[in-house]
Amino acid sequence: MILVPLKGHAEERTMARCQRWWHSRAAAGSRLVIRRTHCVATLLSLVLLLDGCGGRMADTPVNPAALDLQAVLSCTDWTDDQKKQAGIGESEVPEGRFENIRTVIHLMAAHIKPRDYKIERAWVLAPADDALTSTRADVLPGSPPPEIEFWTFGMIRNFFSVDESTGTRKDGRVNQILREAFLSDGEKPGKPWDGPSIRLTLVDGEKCKYSPRALRADGLARDSMPTPQTSVPWANQTFRSINRLFTNERPRVLHVFLWWSVNELEIDGIDAVLGGAQGGGSTSWGYSRSAARGGPALWVGSFHCLQHPFIAPGTRDKPLSYYHARCAKVIAHEVGHALGLHHVEQGYEANLMFFDPAGEYHSDTRKNIQLSIPQRQQMVQEAREQFGPE
Repeated sequence: MILVPLKGHAEERTMARCQRWWHSRAAAGSRLVIRRTHCVATLLSLVLLLDGCGGRMADTPVNPAALDLQAVLSCTDWTDDQKKQAGIGESEVPEGRFENIRTVIHLMAAHIKPRDYKIERAWVLAPADDALTSTRADVLPGSPPPEIEFWTFGMIRNFFSVDESTGTRKDGRVNQILREAFLSDGEKPGKPWDGPSIRLTLVDGEKCKYSPRALRADGLARDSMPTPQTSVPWANQTFRSINRLFTNERPRVLHVFLWWSVNELEIDGIDAVLGGAQGGGSTSWGYSRSAARGGPALWVGSFHCLQHPFIAPGTRDKPLSYYHARCAKVIAHEVGHALGLHHVEQGYEANLMFFDPAGEYHSDTRKNIQLSIPQRQQMVQEAREQFGPE
């Protein structure tokens, strides 16, 4: 654990974050280094290993003195104008009953210099520091390279606030998927659901600059972050610790972390299950867990979630809205995990929680966007317990 200086505003907020971590880590016996009184808390990978993750130390340990400490982790609130662009406070509320989940977006922009960027490994390193929040034409192999809009404030608006991409103003794409899943017949056709639906309401956002060398236990300078679904030994503790840094400060909201990539595979790119090196990374677009398992937080890999036909053979003729809706389905799927749902396997491909939500997306019907009655009951119960008024 390192506490590092932060320039700019929000000192009161970051001090509160530091104090919470001081008490929690001091109680656990972790070593704490305070660089200055005005600070922002971050996770030093060496301390993650000391904090019970059980992984092996990197061959070349991270040297804190070599880091740009101000870039280890520092977050800046969106301005009022940016919040307006993102549609905060403008969500379209359709008729019906809802369990409302207040949602906060964290744009996680890696600070990496110098870069050794190669387009065939764009999931590892982004082409520029601003790639996460811009429109790029240099991230997919092929000619001509398609332009891809990543998490601009307009894109955040379309997904999490108000979707105006088709010229018709309606609820954001993720809420459209959730509503459709709750309106589906599910496993008992003819028995309508008479309970409330789940709905996200975007209430705040910030942009965070972080140093992967500090947050990754292997010290690699990459834009990708492994998730606990891999066999990377420190990924589980990293997921929990990064989430806790934010959920402790702001409980009872859903924290959505928009990373450049969560496609990091196994150590050194080796797939322990399939065997051999996997140069393109994993095919995961997102990851989430409930509060009881290290959340409530949702990680999204922007590189795979927002790109179009590159990894979807046979879909090149689909309109752009198809790919965005498919990404929204993946995010809604991860919301299900944040609300305590588990994967369903073969035989239940029509369910929102099928383990391959992107591959089983069909925009022309409600097939593959369904939930069973017990799943809906679980989501509503978890929403009330974790996100409702105290």
